[in-house]
Amino acid sequence: MRSDCSSAAGYEVEFPRRQVCCGTAGVQRRPPRGRAPRSRAASCEAFARDAPVIVPSGSCVTMRSHYLPELLGVEPFEVWELSAFLDAAGF
Repeated sequence: MRSDCSSAAGYEVEFPRRQVCCGTAGVQRRPPRGRAPRSRAASCEAFARDAPVIVPSGSCVTMRSHYLPELLGVEPFEVWELSAFLDAAGF
């Protein structure tokens, strides 16, 4: 899926088909839901490391940049909340 606005701004937006929720709700739920670990692993597998991951909220940033790497033993991704990314890019 492409957006004319993102193209005009010099960015190509990609929506990985395998992307899923970051799993914040499952981690915060007590007791944690059984499907949360699979969701977290799939969430990391969907994204490439050669481009930033832009997400809609601060809680998604925290989960993807801090908790997922710790829970899964992987290197952190470059993750931005949408408005912070746009601000850093000068929009």
